[in-house]
Amino acid sequence: MTQEILLEQRDGIAFVTIDRPQVRNALTIAMCRELIRLFEQLATDTDARVIVLQGRGGHFCSGADLRDAPFALPADPAARGQTMTEQVRTLSWPLYLALGSLPQPVIASVAGHAVGAGAQFALSADLVVAGRSAKFTIPQVKLGHSADHGESWYLPRKVGAARAMQILLLGEPLSGEDAERYGLVNWLVDDPLLEERTLEIASRLARGATTALRETKALVQRSLGSSLQEQLDAEARAVGRCAATSDFVEAIDAFMGKRAPAFTGR
Repeated sequence: MTQEILLEQRDGIAFVTIDRPQVRNALTIAMCRELIRLFEQLATDTDARVIVLQGRGGHFCSGADLRDAPFALPADPAARGQTMTEQVRTLSWPLYLALGSLPQPVIASVAGHAVGAGAQFALSADLVVAGRSAKFTIPQVKLGHSADHGESWYLPRKVGAARAMQILLLGEPLSGEDAERYGLVNWLVDDPLLEERTLEIASRLARGATTALRETKALVQRSLGSSLQEQLDAEARAVGRCAATSDFVEAIDAFMGKRAPAFTGR
């Protein structure tokens, strides 16, 4: 693991921290590759029941480090276009597909700048807790190119086509307050309370029925591409898998006994 990407696991929560505060947690290619490896590892880690993605030092992630090697582009237009296309396919695709494929609930804990690739981390998360200092920026048009991390897929689904057009075409910073109003942020808190609020929500999820949480996440992810009948069929199969777990039995016993359930994730 690189020194800029940290993993800490405790009490069923996997904390993934981008630790390069001197450049507002800008990403190098090596960091992106480490995140891909880490997300793929966590996807099969049964001890990680919820994942928290965060940045160190008052900022979430300021996007790609433009001083990194891939930006030494060829002068020839066709070669330049091919280089950028390949970079997206070999780096952005694997990174955000790995993040989007995590079966566990993913929480983004956002303070300060979330720019470009950093904003996409928040869009890819299932839940977002943000400090009032948070600023979400998708600036690609100002850099002379289009969205390249999946923003054009996530944004219309989260905020609608009109707001997605506004955010993507103007490339302007979006305050934490506006992000909450648009539906990109679930909880907006004063910055000193960000860590506490994030931990509270993550702990609630980590104590939950793991299979039920994962099946619910998967159902919501597939819902926009399904007909009602297809979604009902998917729900029937999902509830069957949940009923086969010990947590399902525990939930029924706890309900009948008028006590809080003690889920084990099995």
